[in-house]
Amino acid sequence: MKEAGNASDALIRCMLADKSPAERMQMCSRMLSTVKPLVLAGTSEKKELTPVGARRELFVRLYGREFTQAQCEAILKAIGSS
Repeated sequence: MKEAGNASDALIRCMLADKSPAERMQMCSRMLSTVKPLVLAGTSEKKELTPVGARRELFVRLYGREFTQAQCEAILKAIGSS
C-alpha cells in the first residue's frame, strides 16, 4: 500500500535532481553501508560467515529476485564458495 502521494514523490525527485552525480553516489554508498549489517544480522545461519559467505548472502538477499535461477547460480559461482 502506498501512503505517500504524487506530491511527495515529485519533491523527492526534485531534491535528488539538485544533487550532483557524486553526491547521489555517496548517498547510495552510505545506504549500502547501512543495510549490509542489517541484512547479515538477519541471516538464518547462526554461525560466523566468512567474507565470501557474507558476499554470497548479501547478493542473494539484495539481488536474488532480480535474476533467473541460472543467472544467480553463475553469479554465486563467480563470487566463490565459503
